[in-house]
Amino acid sequence: MRQFSRISVICALSVFLSILSAAEGKAPAEPRYFGVWQEVNAPEDVVVFEPGRIRLASSAKTPAYCMAAYDQKGNIALCISGQQSNIRVATRGDTITLTGAKAGTYRRLRSLPAWMDLTPLAIPAAGPVAEPRIREIAAEAAKRRKADQAVRSGRDPAAEAMQRTDADNASWAKRVILEVGWPDAARFGSDVALSFFLVIQHSGDIPLMLGVLPLIAADVKSGAVDGQQFAMLFDRTQMYTGRPQRFGSQIVGRPTDGAVLVYVLEDAKTVDQSRSELGLGPLAEYLGTVEATIGKKVGFMERPVIKVR
Repeated sequence: MRQFSRISVICALSVFLSILSAAEGKAPAEPRYFGVWQEVNAPEDVVVFEPGRIRLASSAKTPAYCMAAYDQKGNIALCISGQQSNIRVATRGDTITLTGAKAGTYRRLRSLPAWMDLTPLAIPAAGPVAEPRIREIAAEAAKRRKADQAVRSGRDPAAEAMQRTDADNASWAKRVILEVGWPDAARFGSDVALSFFLVIQHSGDIPLMLGVLPLIAADVKSGAVDGQQFAMLFDRTQMYTGRPQRFGSQIVGRPTDGAVLVYVLEDAKTVDQSRSELGLGPLAEYLGTVEATIGKKVGFMERPVIKVR
């Protein structure tokens, strides 16, 4: 065994203890520009800097949430449409100036605009529903599920038609949910629960999606619906809110080069275990099916990283 001198051991121990002492109990300091900012000349343009992500909005109708990495020098790396972009922040008193993928001069806001709030929708408790009303909801759910799938058929579905259908379906689904609670499989049957899942996962309504997630999880736990539903809605909600996905269900296209990518994973080492807990096969098996369907290799999106020049 290699022998170390007493002085070498003491020196090494001293260095280790000094590093430990400096780091103990101290998380990395947040950049001082963390918080909510509004563009000086465009009040509808709001940026929110927070740990791990950025919220961006150019109007109340189009908030976007992106994974992000920060440093203390004003450099930000973020993922937009599968492509890493960069922003530079310069702080001047009560204002900041952004350059790069997002540009403008912003002043600090005291609070987050209500339309950017991610509080889950409060879903009323499930209660008894009259049989005629159940039949009425079931019939309408089947009709809207058919419309949801029809507007997505073909090689190049019309984006505007899809948006109109999704918005109309989401509005209806929310009204029903606020009336009767989540249309669970126990009261409405698994077909109705699946129809609501499809409508909601395409809604883009993040508070609604967050609100129903634990209720879909209960249906999965009871064995009434497939675990794939929970996995897809959970991962999509994570992606929409600028967080990594857990089950690998979300695959996106990168417009710059046409690459098809698995959206950033929470933990590549445990993804198969997470999938197994929902009764799903390995991620590689799922991706093999996707690749066979689209005729293209699927890659993996990486977390944003600040590249030091």
